[in-house]
Amino acid sequence: MAVYVYKVATGELYSWSPGDNDPVASDAALAAAGLAKITGLLPLDATHAWDAPSKSVVVVAARVAPLSTWKFILLFTPAEHAAIAASTDLRVTQFMMAVQVAPTVDLNDPIVQGGLNYLVTAGLLTQANANLILSGQASQ
Repeated sequence: MAVYVYKVATGELYSWSPGDNDPVASDAALAAAGLAKITGLLPLDATHAWDAPSKSVVVVAARVAPLSTWKFILLFTPAEHAAIAASTDLRVTQFMMAVQVAPTVDLNDPIVQGGLNYLVTAGLLTQANANLILSGQASQ
């Protein structure tokens, strides 16, 4: 567990340390500086972030590193890829053309996420498989 020091007025994180017993200024010294501390929370990492409004640590989705375009395309099943390639929907063809000319595909990008959601709406991909692809895993 970790100790967190935050600004009382805003909840903004001032500092943190991975050990609950790590030395921190006294509560009086912190209060004089407009700060407070909280202990017993999980440490910050790729899936845990400080949330100022609640003055706590919340779970967040891990970011997926950008993939090369060919790796992104291989996340689709052959049947999904064939259906997408055969689509005459202009949004589908535009999305796939953009993917094909990009050197990498950032699965965290809202445009990529929107494109995959559109493939679901168009019936070319299931939501479960879109979720897998957005996590960097092969569709099933």
